[in-house]
Amino acid sequence: IDMSRFEGSRIVDVACGAAHTIAMDDQGRLYSWGFGAYGRLGLKNNKDQHQPEPIEIFHEEPPPPNPDLPKFMQRQVPKIRAKKITCGGTSSFAVVGEPFFSLYMWGITKKTGEAFMYPQLSANVSGWRIRSVACGNTSMIVASGRTLITWGSSPTYGELGYGSGEGIAKSSTVSKKVEDLEGAICEQVAAGLSHSLAIVRMDDPKGPKIVEKLPVHDPDEVQDLLRESKPKAAKKKKSKSKKKKRRRRRRRRKRKRKRKRKTKVLMILKMRKIRRRRQQLQQKRISEAQEMLSMMKPFIRVLQEERPDWKN
Repeated sequence: IDMSRFEGSRIVDVACGAAHTIAMDDQGRLYSWGFGAYGRLGLKNNKDQHQPEPIEIFHEEPPPPNPDLPKFMQRQVPKIRAKKITCGGTSSFAVVGEPFFSLYMWGITKKTGEAFMYPQLSANVSGWRIRSVACGNTSMIVASGRTLITWGSSPTYGELGYGSGEGIAKSSTVSKKVEDLEGAICEQVAAGLSHSLAIVRMDDPKGPKIVEKLPVHDPDEVQDLLRESKPKAAKKKKSKSKKKKRRRRRRRRKRKRKRKRKTKVLMILKMRKIRRRRQQLQQKRISEAQEMLSMMKPFIRVLQEERPDWKN
């Protein structure tokens, strides 16, 4: 990389997408390079860049004041400088600093959507003061105030946090609140290819109450890693560790039983729905047949009168 392209500034943050990179200097100015399809570099074109290029909007200086106008008539335009950056598979995002704390995006987040060749304000979170932002492949997670906002096009694998079950959408092209964390202050968010993470402030009075209601993700693989990383305990503490293991096993068994019960109940409900549907279809067919017979009776009588040999 040609370091002279950074204009002598100090780079403080870097974000990488599937095939492009965004860098931010200590003044909030942005540079981009890599694969330029869908405008993910924010340079107003689709060209690939092999060296860092400045993104214009984050380098512009406000116009000087007009000495011919009084101060109250002069419009002060603040600088647009980034505070945080993140990249998706084919898109890029930046949170600007004071006084806006708004979100700019460029590129494309869904195949059927419109591609933005240069940074534009994101309509999904307009009016929100952004604290933290993260981007997966096509999914977005934003922390603002006491609200966690996510959106992303299909397919998604639960990274949007909308929950699971009948009637609950797994994906959304429009921003939605994560109801399970509504009211909590999310200090920081992060996203991977198909998962999301959020750090909740526990010194806030609402934080512990909301976190206690959430289910605990405690897979066996994590427990095995924790056991391997812990130093071996003394002989006297072996009995306590055995008791803890037994408790954990009991908890896991209880959880498995609950899951099995839930699946059984869901299967029973589904079978009932299928039976009801079949009964309704049978009743419809019978009623239709009866209607046809009632409509055919007068014709049959006429035929029987005209042709007596047809009575049998």
